[in-house]
Amino acid sequence: MNYELIQILKKQIISGAASEYGSFDDYSEKDLQVLINFEEQILTNNGYKKPKDKDFKLKIYEIFGRQLDNSSDAKFISMDISGQCEDELVFEPFTAEKKYLYVAKENNFITFFLPLPNIVDYLRLFPDLATYESEPIIINKNEGQIKINQWKDIPNLAEERQKNVEALISRNKYLFNDSRADFAWLKFNDKLFLESLVKNFGYVKDQQLLKFVFENNKSIEGLGKILWNEKCDGTLVFNKEVIKLIQESSTEKQEQYVDEITDYLIFESSNTASVLNDDFSKKAEILGKIAYYGEKTGKKIHKSSLCFRILIWDEEREKYEEEFRKSNYYNLPDFKELWKEAKTENEDAFLQNKPHERHSVELHENKQNASSDKNSQPKKKGFWDNLFR
Repeated sequence: MNYELIQILKKQIISGAASEYGSFDDYSEKDLQVLINFEEQILTNNGYKKPKDKDFKLKIYEIFGRQLDNSSDAKFISMDISGQCEDELVFEPFTAEKKYLYVAKENNFITFFLPLPNIVDYLRLFPDLATYESEPIIINKNEGQIKINQWKDIPNLAEERQKNVEALISRNKYLFNDSRADFAWLKFNDKLFLESLVKNFGYVKDQQLLKFVFENNKSIEGLGKILWNEKCDGTLVFNKEVIKLIQESSTEKQEQYVDEITDYLIFESSNTASVLNDDFSKKAEILGKIAYYGEKTGKKIHKSSLCFRILIWDEEREKYEEEFRKSNYYNLPDFKELWKEAKTENEDAFLQNKPHERHSVELHENKQNASSDKNSQPKKKGFWDNLFR
């Protein structure tokens, strides 16, 4: 192991630490395998209990929605942590643009493909390697000769390395050993990883994790990613677990959540860039269920809700109603009654010019604003841009 580790370290040190100038271009599966071997020892030394193959396979499917094929010769599967779906197994070191998470099928843990100097204290373990950083790395570009970063030039590399080691341990012990202590560490030190589990992979089975992510995402886009997810096979999933969390909250928080759901429905019903527009029946199901549970929560705490009215005042109101009826109102006990009640009240208000009309007009105006402002909504950002800061 030490021989292979030293050889790969030597190659990576000679290539430098500047991904933008090709330092990582010659990394391959062998680089990842050497990293995995080193990390496995770290995990073992820090109390990681390697799960049985069957349990690990189930967990990977439950958390990430990926099936491990034991008949395949591939030792790894890769997933883009930012939520982009990739079918091809690629071996790309972690950078701000490439954020692949790897599942080591033979070792039963997950890792990012870090360059070895980001996790191995190479100068302490193998001081002779300092020789390969004794001369600067100069490359020729159109603008002339450029001196690129070496690993010894990276500020705070020791601190980054320690955090990378702690993150490796905590991610795996939390996900596969159910370590609550490591979950606590992740909440304070690796928040974006936890968010990606819920928002990008749709992992909502852990109520403590779901609560943490839900309470820390107040934007319209963030709320949408928690209420439902699109899987890599194109399946759209409504996360009922979020509703349970809402309905178990304090009355004050439930009032706040009903307002946030209302804002989301206003935005999403007119969001022309939404993936929901590809299939109206799915759009009706997702928004219909969100509106239904918003109405139910409002009634539970005696708060007037506008959730169904947003869909009633939509120009596609009749299409929503047709989809609800065709789907037997999603077999939700009083969906039909609540929809009919909201529709009747709103029609009465419109015909009789009651104060409710003002609410309806405001909703319509808000929807128009949401549509015109959709390009100003936060775009999907990489969660790991600052890992190597």
